[in-house]
Amino acid sequence: MGLQTGECGVATLDFGATPSAEASVVVGGTPIVPEAFIEVHLAPIPGQPNNNEHLVAPIELRVGDIVPGAGFTVYGRWVGGPIPQRRYGVQGSGLAPRTVGEFGIAWAWRTPS
Repeated sequence: MGLQTGECGVATLDFGATPSAEASVVVGGTPIVPEAFIEVHLAPIPGQPNNNEHLVAPIELRVGDIVPGAGFTVYGRWVGGPIPQRRYGVQGSGLAPRTVGEFGIAWAWRTPS
C-alpha cells in the first residue's frame, strides 16, 4: 500500500441574503493533486444558532474545478421542494425553492492508496 497524503478543513457556503438555489466556494491554499479523492459534507458553524437545522437541510454538494497545487471549488444546490414557511433558512413561494444564509461545510482530500 502506498503512502497517502491529504488535508482537511472547513469553509462557508454562502447563499447570500437574496434567496438563491445555488452557491459555491473556492477552497484554496491546499496542495491538492489531480488524482485526489475529495469528500465534502455539511458541518456546523461555531456560534451559529441554527446549526442543527442546517445539518439536515437538503443541499447537494459537489466538487469541481480542481487546480493542482492550488485548490478546488465546492458547489452547493438546494434540492428540497417548495416550502411555504421559513424553515432551514428557506424562503419558499411555491415556485422555485431557494435558501438564504451561510452553511458550514467540512472538506477532506487524500491521495489514492
